[in-house]
Amino acid sequence: MEINILIVDDNYDNLKTLGFLIESIKFEKENNINVIKADNGQTALDIAIKKELALIILDIQMPQMNGFEVATYLQKTSKTKNIPIIFLTAAFKSQKMRDRGLHIGAVDYLFKPIDMTILTPKIKHYIDFFVITHELIDINKQLELKVKKAIEENSLIETRLHQSEKLAAMGEMIGNIAHQWRQPIAIISMWANNIIADVDIDEVDNKTLKNYAQKINEQTKHLSQTIDDFRNFFSPNKESITFILENSIDKTINLLSASFQTHNIKIIKDIKYIEIFAVENELTQVVLNLFKNSKDILITLPREEKKLIFINGYQENNNVILEIIDNGGGVDNKIIDKIFEPYFTTKDKSQGTGIGLYMAQSIIVRDFSGTLFIENVDYIYEDKNYSGAKFIIKIPLKNK
Repeated sequence: MEINILIVDDNYDNLKTLGFLIESIKFEKENNINVIKADNGQTALDIAIKKELALIILDIQMPQMNGFEVATYLQKTSKTKNIPIIFLTAAFKSQKMRDRGLHIGAVDYLFKPIDMTILTPKIKHYIDFFVITHELIDINKQLELKVKKAIEENSLIETRLHQSEKLAAMGEMIGNIAHQWRQPIAIISMWANNIIADVDIDEVDNKTLKNYAQKINEQTKHLSQTIDDFRNFFSPNKESITFILENSIDKTINLLSASFQTHNIKIIKDIKYIEIFAVENELTQVVLNLFKNSKDILITLPREEKKLIFINGYQENNNVILEIIDNGGGVDNKIIDKIFEPYFTTKDKSQGTGIGLYMAQSIIVRDFSGTLFIENVDYIYEDKNYSGAKFIIKIPLKNK
């Protein structure tokens, strides 16, 4: 795989030195690391638009267009907004400037002269992040090929709709995972740098090292769990298993947590201990669709308003009841009876297919012998009145 790293500095000697240092790094995986140089901001922007970049190392103090301005332009463009940026500066060393750089969207802010013991692990982390993201994209392509083959072998419209909706969810989730991985990677990098710094000043002991290692291990487990949840959700396995309802809901929330945090959506969960014998990833897809439906309504609310999603799970007689409630104002009574119809949507065609809720209801009826319906509700939360839509899933409990 070809991996491009863009370095930007108006000083030719700095470019040459940094390029040489990066090219001398020994990476664990066999990848073609290509260092691209730019001596001004405009050239850097042109390269970022034309090339796929894994990382940008950006000098701040440059004539005509400084590093902050370059980063701002990159953040405004869809093709470049997710490229990790590391600021490198000799002049702007104040905390205020550092905060400004991180606020613009940089993942790190380092000082000249270059300390490769600090820069090297950071570069390796973001290269690994780039490679893993592409592996997820490859998984997506492989699943698309499998879906295409399944459609050719089976002309049933239900199968087409089911797989199409799952792929639509996948595209959004890959973006969520990429966003979700940034913070743990940054934390791992920070603790690794702390170890290096302590070793350099000879103030490290076994207890401190163990503490650092445990914190790094916690973050790597989080990264690994995210991928496991992603793979389980898109597994073609249709075998019924016994699973705990709350654990299944937690995995679904984990897949969407980055998106919820980005849009300041608060999840309030009250799930009782219930064991279910069914196809778990089918229920996950239903809950995912309902969460996404609520999220799409909530992000249209004014920024200052609270955005809430409640999920309640409990047993009633011999049925599992799962409720998902938002505070998006509810559904117009003129159309509430139509929202489970195929291809019916209140969104622009570019934002929705109109089959998500239809498929969710079809799965509950077909695979769980249950029901899914909606009603508008008014309620009080933290002494404030809210109104919204309430989706109710009712599933008969089955014995293994």
